[in-house]
Amino acid sequence: MSSEFWEWLPAATTLKEWQTAISAGAGFCAVALTLIVNARLALAAEKRQRRHERMALRTAFETELSFLKQQAAGTAAGLLKYKDDPKTGSLMRVALETPVYSDHSGKLPALTGGEIREILGVYLYLRTASDRLLLLSKRVHISENVSDDLIDIPKHAVKIAIANMNNIAENADRAVREIARARRREKCILTRMLKHESREGIIPVHANISQHRPDDK
Repeated sequence: MSSEFWEWLPAATTLKEWQTAISAGAGFCAVALTLIVNARLALAAEKRQRRHERMALRTAFETELSFLKQQAAGTAAGLLKYKDDPKTGSLMRVALETPVYSDHSGKLPALTGGEIREILGVYLYLRTASDRLLLLSKRVHISENVSDDLIDIPKHAVKIAIANMNNIAENADRAVREIARARRREKCILTRMLKHESREGIIPVHANISQHRPDDK
């Protein structure tokens, strides 16, 4: 193909032939440039979409883990009054609500390794602690208007229940702090990336960066 072109080129002596050659070359370059720019724009948009989804996932887990922390700490505080009572045990709920984990655990690979480790640690310990308390206790049915997820903890297991709840609260707090660190790191990376994209012309220099970067929480 290239050899034929160079053989034809000396014969292209008229202005029309030169115009045709130049127009064809310019057209090819324009098409190639358009394809490259569109590919970069599509890749940048896809990356931004993944970042937005990741930040939404972080916010959801952060909210649920903060609630678990408060709930576990409150349960532990409520059990303290039974800690040294030799005559009675206590009632508590066998499981804490975890709808975010139930619905979105399959999306955890979108987060960092540190976040996955801390988040899974909370929920795995929560399940283990619940199973342990069930072995030490028995379910209680109070009335038709009260959920059957209450258990009667015998007096010898109250200290164990308090320790479990405190551990859940501590694990949840650690996971929340890891999520906050990951959010700050990604914010710094994203800011640098957006500046680079601005210099490369992928997004306008005057674009509002706050519209692209994650929430500053």
